[in-house]
Amino acid sequence: MLLTSKDIVAYEFGLSSAQRILYTVAAYQKKYGQWPTGLSMDANMAAAVKADLLTPLGWKMLHQRLKVDYDAKGTVIASGPKGLFDYEDYDWNCEDALPTVDKWIWGINLHERNG
Repeated sequence: MLLTSKDIVAYEFGLSSAQRILYTVAAYQKKYGQWPTGLSMDANMAAAVKADLLTPLGWKMLHQRLKVDYDAKGTVIASGPKGLFDYEDYDWNCEDALPTVDKWIWGINLHERNG
């Protein structure tokens, strides 16, 4: 089955604050040359992303790709064997990698609204 953005994103205006997740994962990958294995986010942010931004399938796929916890307070942190990357330290030069992160997590480019 070919997925579309509507299968992953519930919010009609896109990923909104869920972009923090993508930025953090992209920056980890850029810094360490590999994908993170874990993601920690603020519990309130996680609740909003789950309830309002991602579909149940999108949320499930995020959890299939990364071990997610809700221990970070007010931020998002990607983790893996080589270290941590905190969204607060975000390198804005990673934005060109966002479609790669989309494809790694969900198998499609969510930055091109494809239906």
